[in-house]
Amino acid sequence: MSIDKRYCPVALGILILLGLTLVVARVVVGIVTAPSLDWWLQSLGGVTKDGTILKRRGPETIRLSWGTVSGVSISAANSLEWWGLSFGMWDEIFDWDEISDTEDVDVPTFPPLAPYEGVWMFDVAEKGIEHYNSVTACSFINPKLSKAEKRMFRIKELVETEPVDWEAVTRLAAENFTYLGWVVRNESDISALKEALTDRAEVDLSADLRTPHGVLYRLREGVERQFVSDVNVHDALEKARSEIPVMFECLNAEAGHPCDAMHVLYLDGRIERIPFGQRFPATQTFVDAFPPPAR
Repeated sequence: MSIDKRYCPVALGILILLGLTLVVARVVVGIVTAPSLDWWLQSLGGVTKDGTILKRRGPETIRLSWGTVSGVSISAANSLEWWGLSFGMWDEIFDWDEISDTEDVDVPTFPPLAPYEGVWMFDVAEKGIEHYNSVTACSFINPKLSKAEKRMFRIKELVETEPVDWEAVTRLAAENFTYLGWVVRNESDISALKEALTDRAEVDLSADLRTPHGVLYRLREGVERQFVSDVNVHDALEKARSEIPVMFECLNAEAGHPCDAMHVLYLDGRIERIPFGQRFPATQTFVDAFPPPAR
């Protein structure tokens, strides 16, 4: 049976009309269901109300531009590096060479662990974000996770809404990165920390933890001196700093992380990518001990 060619343009027109109808319906649904206009604009072209532009650059990187700033690459390693610099601004740089071993000084520390049970992240509200911008929002997010852009805009929305729900911000950040607040160098330290924090509300999160297994030291400038036999040996101090992890990439499988490797920020400022299962802290024991918060 042959088809009358006179009906071909009509059929093509109907198909085009159906396609346009589906596109319009998708946009309308996006507007109605999106928690904010930012999310809808981002899904169309990566542009938000404040002019922030996001562009995905492969599975591990997001390209960020806003205002006169362009070409900022956001990745797990870059975010950890940004937080490493930020931690250096919690207090003025501390110079051990300027004091004696016996001098009583107020040693600057890194931010404390958040007080929320099941959340392994520093307490964002403790310091707040005094100079908040789009880079700050992106630094909480790991592009390896699914819907990373939406997670970033959710943090923007939370921080820009008064009063700020800092617990929600901290919980969302903890889905992407892990922070403990104490020196944890091996799996024995993991067990000690978990036991010590059975009831987080009863613990001074700003102090060293004395456990049956020994002392867990709060992260602070100069804490590496606790792990060398002679504090006058510079090379030994540098080696100790390079072995103290500060912040970790959260291997959040439920959120789409491939769990192939973990980026780790060390006290000496180095970022290292450790293949999963190769050595601490990229181990199953660590991942099981400090999971992302339950949603």
